[in-house]
Amino acid sequence: MILLPLYLTLFSFLCCLFSGKWIGIKGACLVTVTNVVIGALLSIFLWLNNVNSQVEPMRWMWFELVDVSYLFHYDALTYSMLVVVTVVSSCAHLYSVEYMDGDPHQVRFMGYLSLFTFFMLVLVTAGNLVQLFIGWEGVGSCSYLLINFWYTRVKATKSAMMAVIVNKVGDVCFLIGLGLIYGLFKSFDLSILNSISLAFDQNVTVALIFFILGAVGKSAQLGLHMWLPEAMEGPTPVSSLIHAATMVTAGIFLMMRLSYLLSLSSKAMLWIVFFGSLTTLFASTVGLFQNDLKKVIAYSTCSQLGYMFLGCGLNGFHFSFFHLFNHAFFKALLFLTAGYIIHSFLGEQDMRKMGGVVKLLPFPYLMIFISSLSLLGFPFLSGFYSKEKILELFMVQYPMHSEGLVSLFSFYSLVAHLALIFTIAYSVRLLYYGFYSSFRGFSLSFHYGHWKMIFPLVLLFLLSVTSGYMFKDLMIGVGTDYWSQALWLKSLDFAYYPYEFNSYYKMLHCIGYFIIL
Repeated sequence: MILLPLYLTLFSFLCCLFSGKWIGIKGACLVTVTNVVIGALLSIFLWLNNVNSQVEPMRWMWFELVDVSYLFHYDALTYSMLVVVTVVSSCAHLYSVEYMDGDPHQVRFMGYLSLFTFFMLVLVTAGNLVQLFIGWEGVGSCSYLLINFWYTRVKATKSAMMAVIVNKVGDVCFLIGLGLIYGLFKSFDLSILNSISLAFDQNVTVALIFFILGAVGKSAQLGLHMWLPEAMEGPTPVSSLIHAATMVTAGIFLMMRLSYLLSLSSKAMLWIVFFGSLTTLFASTVGLFQNDLKKVIAYSTCSQLGYMFLGCGLNGFHFSFFHLFNHAFFKALLFLTAGYIIHSFLGEQDMRKMGGVVKLLPFPYLMIFISSLSLLGFPFLSGFYSKEKILELFMVQYPMHSEGLVSLFSFYSLVAHLALIFTIAYSVRLLYYGFYSSFRGFSLSFHYGHWKMIFPLVLLFLLSVTSGYMFKDLMIGVGTDYWSQALWLKSLDFAYYPYEFNSYYKMLHCIGYFIIL
């Protein structure tokens, strides 16, 4: 039962591959959407009944000292990632039914989406590093197929090649780290690695740095970030899936899987802080000067991934995952709504040729407005509960034994807080150019989507508003009675909201948001 989400997505791809000619576009859409939605519902059920388990391993390859098996490991992190991947993928699949309507290759597109989801599920359920690497390479290959879906466009081909080449740098580093780890531990099994690490006294810093560089490539950190904005050449559902729940989160997931090993090396953690803090500042400043609507959102993804990386480096892995969880919903909402708006402007993506959408398209305006506020960490929206927690880690994680490191961490803290200002600036700029200013374009068609396009937006809208408050005790609470009341009662507990300002640090940020906005 716990492997059913993987089987369903793989079946969807195989059905499109071998039977697409006979079942047609409608049949392919029905099969792929139905299977991924069933997988999402099953993942939510497993998540709510979270029980650590491990599927009986099957021997895969063995020679001399190397013995690798097919091993699926399920714990709290796996179940939570399953929910993120399958829910966002379900929204992308359903949205694609209407977004790609009229494309003669829609069957192939739906098959690629299902295969992309399958490899991400392989990655998050892997019980050993070799199997994780298969999922890691799988999502990279599928990203090439999806970014280059409209292969007759030269720019799409170039962007897909850039994504592959840049990611190969990270993949090679991952392989080197894999060999070094096996040389030290004589095992690829994650549960064995975590157990041995508690009593391990050898230096693992070099191996961990190679894994970090692999994550830098996959999660588009500074230095290997250039492929992420170029991935916008693919269809909008691809952008939402890559940026919200699959490929870019793979590097963050790897850091969380290796959290036991990373805790053995303060130098490795410092490298993570270095990449995370500089990435979030760099991406937010570049996003401020972009005019392409999708590229602004792409650089915001890069910036938020920097925050997640930063949280891992500050030993706040649970805070980073909470931000990953919330970010998946509001970032998917941003991208899918951007696609809705681009359709209305007949394919125009330049914000300078938009304007006045607040009156012409009020529904997309509401979606973009709420998701942008959640991205900023506005009070009571999902980003407010996770983003601030990462920044608060600087107040409790300073290594006070070394004044030099205290100064260095102070610099990283300043960089991360400066990125907040630029995040607010590019979000306000996006809202002004797209919605508040006068219309500056040449043509506009009123393309109001049907329920297949609107329902995913409404679902992601509700999650962007409520996920932070609904699941904060589950993600970052310690000793809480989270399950003592039903979720619907929790959502109505408005009396608890004022206590969210119990942090003076948060209060200052909230005042700043209100003044600027």
